[in-house]
Amino acid sequence: MDGTGGSVGLVIGAASGVGRAVARTLAAQGIRVAVADADRDGLAHTVRLLEEQGHKASAHEVDVTDTARVEALFDEVEDGTGPVSYTH
Repeated sequence: MDGTGGSVGLVIGAASGVGRAVARTLAAQGIRVAVADADRDGLAHTVRLLEEQGHKASAHEVDVTDTARVEALFDEVEDGTGPVSYTH
């Protein structure tokens, strides 16, 4: 851990690929991670991978074309996990 303490990372597009890799990297650095994507199954897989590595993550289904939903996502994450320090 690199001393990120209570930092929270919100990774949109975390159901696969680069987003999943970013979520795993942040978690490995001790950052609490919230993952978001429209792909519910992919999100579940990402959360499972993080949990297998000993990390906790919250999953949030979101369609990024819905501006109101994206705004609500930030509120959800902050209410449930804490203020967002990092976004991707």
